[in-house]
Formats: sequence, structure tokens, C-alpha cells
Amino acid sequence: MAVIGKEGENSLNHEQELKTVTESLYKQNLELAVKNKTLSLLRQLYQISILTLEPKILAEKLGDTIRETFEYELVGFFSFDKEEDTFIPMYFSQSDRCAKASSRAEVSFISLRLNQVSRHNLFAQVLKGSMAYTESFQDVWGEAISGKDWTVIQNESRVKGVLFFPLLIDEKVIGVLTIALNRRYKELIQFEKDSIQSFVNVLAVALDRAYLYQKLGVTNKELAEANDRLKELDRLKSEFLSFASHQIRAPLTAIGGYASMLLQGDFGEMPEQIRNSVKTIDISSKELIKVVNDFLDISRIEQGRMKYEMTDFDFRKAIEEIIDEFRPNMGKKGLSLEFEAAEKLSYMISGDAGKIKQVVGNIIDNAIKYTEHGGIKISLERTGSNIRLAVSDTGIGIALEDIPKLFSKFSRSRDAHRTDVTGTGLGLYLAKQLIEAHKGRIWVESEGRGHGSTFFIELPANVYPVR
Repeated sequence: MAVIGKEGENSLNHEQELKTVTESLYKQNLELAVKNKTLSLLRQLYQISILTLEPKILAEKLGDTIRETFEYELVGFFSFDKEEDTFIPMYFSQSDRCAKASSRAEVSFISLRLNQVSRHNLFAQVLKGSMAYTESFQDVWGEAISGKDWTVIQNESRVKGVLFFPLLIDEKVIGVLTIALNRRYKELIQFEKDSIQSFVNVLAVALDRAYLYQKLGVTNKELAEANDRLKELDRLKSEFLSFASHQIRAPLTAIGGYASMLLQGDFGEMPEQIRNSVKTIDISSKELIKVVNDFLDISRIEQGRMKYEMTDFDFRKAIEEIIDEFRPNMGKKGLSLEFEAAEKLSYMISGDAGKIKQVVGNIIDNAIKYTEHGGIKISLERTGSNIRLAVSDTGIGIALEDIPKLFSKFSRSRDAHRTDVTGTGLGLYLAKQLIEAHKGRIWVESEGRGHGSTFFIELPANVYPVR
């Protein structure tokens, strides 16, 4: 009988711990990926829904966006004709294999109406406001095409389950969303199920608004209702962003914690290849936490729930602390740094120090990211009863036509793609909201592409000579 020594036992324990941590990271990364996709999808659906589009065009854009984001095999929309008791196809977005399979069978989903739906076991559930589910195309379109053809299409498309959701407005069905999955419904993780339900509500509001605009004789009352529903859509969006962001932050924190422990050697030494991968996880988790925090801050601002801890603090000292944090990054890029502020002035201001530092840090971080050569100059000066901060760089500059919209939500300079810098287009929008909440203003000046840029922040303050 082989005897395992204490050293061998410790090695086995170490391997088991490492395996457990790796499995935990994988599961949390999977859930995080779904949550990130949902946030991105919700933002895209919101942008599409505010456009004035015909219902069928809207269905096309929404259907393609949903299917491509979650890689579903089929996403379709039906309108509901109550008098005819019929679901009328509006649009179907298909994966490549689903499109090829239906084409070979000479089947066009868009041409297949579903009749007498109130008498159909599956669709009767939908008309009552509930989700319906089946694992067979035959159950849905069996009367239109032979069962053999449907079996071939389903097998070649790798469809394992088909979902139907009612699109409800004031408890009335105005349409139906169908989704064909390459997994059975019970195999989805809970957040995938919650994600689907969350955007179903958004789709209903968007489609209803499109129907209202389609009517030629739109009355003022109907327009008011459409605007109210658009506000409701915005509220649903904000609520879901807040909910999803909170849900994302928990696994992100855990991932970052495990990654840090692995890098610090808490679970023993790692091969260099694995160590590099864990470093990437650590860096990515920190970046994602920043994005999540931006989403949460914007959600709080838009819902009027942002809280500010107002205190008197030294603006100059705060800036110096921020600069110290960024010096290593600037050193790695070989960028110079110049900071100017009159020595004999006090730069005490009243505000939320954390949020002001957040804004200034974002501006300086952007200057570093978008500057490859040269340097950054930061200056602080008195302008009447205000204090003005200027952050100038020798970076890629900003096209003049991009400047007016740079502080809008989800807006980025069109030249940003020329760098390796990624972003959500939320940072400057959030900065503007936070600075204006302090009765200040923020703006940017640039002579155009390739000429660098200067961001200004001006805040009211009491500036007086130091004695």
C-alpha cells in the first residue's frame, strides 16, 4: 500500500484548492458574460426604440439585435389580430444554419400565419399573459408543413426549445415574441431567464409606440400616452440597469478577489502562462467594476437618488493626490507631466470630494490614454469667484464636429477607434452631471484632429491668500 507523506498530502490539497477556485471563476465568468450582454442589449434596444420607425422595421432591428447578442437560432415577432384570432408574422431573424435548413425545406417563416390561436393549447397560454414553451416546431407550425420537414429543420438548426412571450400593454396582447434556443429552457441559468423577461417588457413598450406613430390620425391624447410610455420605457431601462449592475458587481468583486489571491501566491506558485492569464482577469475585473460603477451612478442621477457628502476640502491637494496615482502609468508611456498652481492661494472648495476626484481622475486618465507622445499639463487658477482646472494633452485631438456631442450619453469621438482604448461613452456624460450638480461647468477645447485637447472644469469656491 502506497503511503502519502505530509508533503504529498499538502500538494493534493493545493491542487484541489486550485481546481475549486478555477471552477468558481469559470462559473462566475459565465454569469458575468450573460449580465454584460444583457446590459449591452438593453442599451441597444433603448436606442432603437426611441427612433420613429414603422412596426415591421422596428421588429427587424429589434429581432436582429436580440438574436445576434445572445446567439439564438431564431427570433421572431407576430402581431395579433384579435378579430381574426390570428398571429401574423412581422419578422424573423435566423441563424445561418436555421436559414439554410428552412431554405432547403422551402419553408418561409414569414409566410406562415398561426390561425385560431385562442383554441390552440400553446397559444392560449400566451393570450392569457403567460409564457409558453415547447420543444417541437411541429407543435407550433404543424398544420402548415408536414411533420417530417419540421423535424429536419429543427435538427439541422439544432433547436432544442421554443419560447413564446406575450407583448402586453395594459394587460392586452399587442404582439408575440418567439425565441428558438439551442438548449432546453431548463438548462438556462436563472439570470438568462430573468434577462429574457426583462427585455420583453421593453419590446412591448417600443412596439406599442411604433403602432401609435403608424396611425395617420394620431391625436394629442395618443401622443401624450406615447410619451408617457416612452418615459415608462426609460424608467424600466434605468431600473434594470441598476438591478443588473448590482448583480454584476458581486461576482466581479469575487473574481477580482480570487485573482488577487492567486497572484499573491495564496494558493501556491503558478506556471507563468497561467499567471499572465490571471493578471488579465485581475485587470479586466477592475475595468469592469469601473464601468459598473458608472452605470450605477448614472442610474442614481437619472432617478434622483444620487447622494452627495458635502465638505470643505483643498482642491489643489486633491489634484496632487490624483496625479501621484497616475505617475506610474505616465512613466510607462514616457509622457511628461507639468502641474501649475499659484503657491500663495488657497484652493478650498465645498463639495463631495470623492465625486470631484472621480471626475478629475477620469479626465486625467483619458488624457493619458489618448496621448502617445509628448505630455500633459495641468493648471489651477482663480477666475473671479471660481476655480478653474485645465488638463491639456498632446494627444489625438478631437474633431470639431464631435465636440458638441462629446458630453452626451454613450457618445465617443469618432477618432477614438484609432487607439486601443475601449470605452462606454459614459465617463464624460457622468462627469458633466456631477460637475453641474456642484453648480460648476465642464467643457473641452481642441483645434481638431492631431492637435491635442484641453478639458476645463470650473467650480465656485472661496479663494483667498494664505497667511
